[in-house]
Amino acid sequence: MRIRLLFIIGFCLVAIPGLLASLWVAGEAVRDQRRVGSAMAQLQAVADSQRAVSAIAVEVGAFGTVLRQAAPDRAQLNGDAEATRRLMQAAAGSATAAGLDGGAIARLAAELDAVRGRVNQALDQPLDRRDAGLAAAAVAARNRAVEGLLAIATQGAQGVARAEPELALLVEVSSAVMDLRDVVGRRNAQILAWLSGTPVQMDALLGAQAATGRAEQAWLAAQRLIESVPANAALSDALARQRQSYAGRDEGEWRRYIGIAQRRMAAPETEFGITVQTYRDWSRGAQASILDLRDAALAAALRGGEAAGAAAARALWLAL
Repeated sequence: MRIRLLFIIGFCLVAIPGLLASLWVAGEAVRDQRRVGSAMAQLQAVADSQRAVSAIAVEVGAFGTVLRQAAPDRAQLNGDAEATRRLMQAAAGSATAAGLDGGAIARLAAELDAVRGRVNQALDQPLDRRDAGLAAAAVAARNRAVEGLLAIATQGAQGVARAEPELALLVEVSSAVMDLRDVVGRRNAQILAWLSGTPVQMDALLGAQAATGRAEQAWLAAQRLIESVPANAALSDALARQRQSYAGRDEGEWRRYIGIAQRRMAAPETEFGITVQTYRDWSRGAQASILDLRDAALAAALRGGEAAGAAAARALWLAL
């Protein structure tokens, strides 16, 4: 009896520290899983908010042009509206899941719906009966929606940085590309206005030239951030493609049209050499391709988060 008791006591003295250590490891693994889960939820909110911003830029950014057209492409407008609705809904859902204000996004979506309805009603009218102030109202609604979504994206990025700092740099890359797309898009809207018949004024020309400088700064910032990211083949490939498409081709075209606008100030008869619709079709694709780099950064961050989650799950399994 004494020997058995001593054996049990000895076994407990050996086993209990190991059990306590296993429980500690399991607790750490559970905390790691929660931390990674929080980071992934925040990251999804960032991704969905940024994609919704891009959809708004495409859809609402076209309103100023189509309101000056007698017969715009309604099918394309309807497709753009559906994309915006779908992405705004996704952004509201993922923001709520991440503990952010998804209700604010829903309210912004409702405001955009109201403006969209007014634009559709205006397009049913002849050109001379359309509300001259509607384009400005659409721009104001777009700006409010973009600001609200970017605020959610910023909060989500901060949450990612707190929960999983290793992913924060990739989120910074996606934000830098969004900055580039925003500057390019606003400059593009000015070029479209000139193509649609708006006379070239000095302040607008200077604004477009300044936007070119900001685009160059945003492009350099995005490249520097990517170079700071640990080796990532998919992101490097996406950067190489952008160096060919954006820097090597499309940016030169945008600058060429600004140069033509400058010449038109002295010689208004100077032709742009392209129709509004052809330019819209080209610039739509060119702007969209910029976002391939953003999507590559977000995909890399999601893969990093999934790997961290899998590592935490393995640690928990081994501990148990």
